[in-house]
Amino acid sequence: MKFIPFFLTLIGLCLSLTLSAQKSALVGDWEMAVPTQDGSMMTIKVSLKGDGTYSVDFGNDGTNEINGAYTTDGDKITIKDADGPQACPGEGIYTYTATETSLTMTRVSDACEGRGGPEGVMAMKRM
Repeated sequence: MKFIPFFLTLIGLCLSLTLSAQKSALVGDWEMAVPTQDGSMMTIKVSLKGDGTYSVDFGNDGTNEINGAYTTDGDKITIKDADGPQACPGEGIYTYTATETSLTMTRVSDACEGRGGPEGVMAMKRM
């Protein structure tokens, strides 16, 4: 019976380490390609920082069109643009899966209509 509390503590520790590792896997520069109105593809660079902030650079030209903040809770990420010419005032909630090479965010709810595209999925690759 003494092993049950130890075993439960060990499971909790492993789960929190896994979630922490997934969150740290978010940090870095990501890119995705999205179609433009004329049918060509535009590269978007998303930089997620360890301090819970992000920036978005449409066209990967060195100019951030959006700056914001994010928080995570389990497999959910909440994003909120703070400023920039393309910033949206609404909050978005997504489930996410992050690995060393890919990040996929799937919309749960988002006040910004265009964010996440028509399917509500943002699939990115690490830069």
